[in-house]
Amino acid sequence: HVLENITKAVVSTQSTGDTVIELLKEAVDKSHAANPDKIILLDGFPREMEQAKKFEEKVCKATYVLSFDCSNETMTKRLLSRAQTSGRADDNIETIKKRLVTFENATSPVLQHYLKENRLVCVSAEDDKGVIFSNTCKGLGLQ
Repeated sequence: HVLENITKAVVSTQSTGDTVIELLKEAVDKSHAANPDKIILLDGFPREMEQAKKFEEKVCKATYVLSFDCSNETMTKRLLSRAQTSGRADDNIETIKKRLVTFENATSPVLQHYLKENRLVCVSAEDDKGVIFSNTCKGLGLQ
């Protein structure tokens, strides 16, 4: 899959460079050609303004940016719970704290940018999965 290759590229390049954007463009173009009426959801992207700018310049304009909002406490609890089964070395308290700081410093400006452009859909992630799913569909106009 092209999307699996994107994940590998992100991990291997450890950057927000053009390689990721090129792979995303390939995947978006391929998906759109096969299913022009389908929504394309990019999980965890863009995380920084430079990524957002490059994506919209080289791939396409994002219709919406979806943000699942929860407290740092809730996020930490969920990630530590995930650590019980994920086997991920980065699901530990020290790394989680760093990720939350990175989110605040790098991703919050992206969210503010899309909020100003009226393209940010915020969904509370403090509820249970069913409520979150329902609110996500409503926020994206799918219900």
